[in-house]
Amino acid sequence: MHEGAAQASSLIIQMLKDHGTNLLFKNQELEARNRKGEAERLALKDENDSLHSLLTQEKDLKERINLLSLQLQQKTNEEEEILKLMRERGIKLHAHTSLSEAVAQLFDIHRGLIEKNKELQTTVIRIEKMLGIEKGKGCDGILTAIKATTFTSNKLKELGDKLVANKLLQAHYTPNEVLEKLNSLLNDYLEFKKNQPIFCKELGIKSDSNVETIIKKMQEKVSHKKSGISAHFSRLGRSTLCLLSLGFANIV
Repeated sequence: MHEGAAQASSLIIQMLKDHGTNLLFKNQELEARNRKGEAERLALKDENDSLHSLLTQEKDLKERINLLSLQLQQKTNEEEEILKLMRERGIKLHAHTSLSEAVAQLFDIHRGLIEKNKELQTTVIRIEKMLGIEKGKGCDGILTAIKATTFTSNKLKELGDKLVANKLLQAHYTPNEVLEKLNSLLNDYLEFKKNQPIFCKELGIKSDSNVETIIKKMQEKVSHKKSGISAHFSRLGRSTLCLLSLGFANIV
């Protein structure tokens, strides 16, 4: 009896060991499956995060595209407005002229204006000298001087009439033509003064003789049809004499 009980006990113990071994294998299998499931979960999470990131990037890209499209449209509208404004201001542009081409044309015009401005500045300086006003006052200073002195529009007309009488202007002249002729006379006078020693030598008088003396000597030679006076010198002398007759003795 004791032997049968021992065998039964041994059998039970072996069954328990086998069951424990089976449980261990199942536990290991479950752990392996759990690790695999966790790895798959992490992979799915990474894939989901990556997909979310791509969706965010896509959204940002669409926003940037929309912004760039809006900016491009605004730029196009601005270019059209600028071109329209340039045409309204008298700049001649072709129908398909681009903004860069229009700006290049504008710079060409600007350079031309700079050159023209240099010429005008030279004329302004000479007129300032003719009016006896301080150098550098510019157009405003000239206008002020004209208003403050007798050199008014009436005076300008008086000068114009004298120039017509001297056959230096047509009867139907403009104020600008008067100023241009005065500028021409002044140029002749400046050349006259520059070459005065040479002219005086031609006339046989002292090189430091004053203008009145030079003109008088020149007239004497012309009246006696004497040689020694070039046509160029005669013209410069007549211009200087004309300035004197116009009342510009203060600069001559």
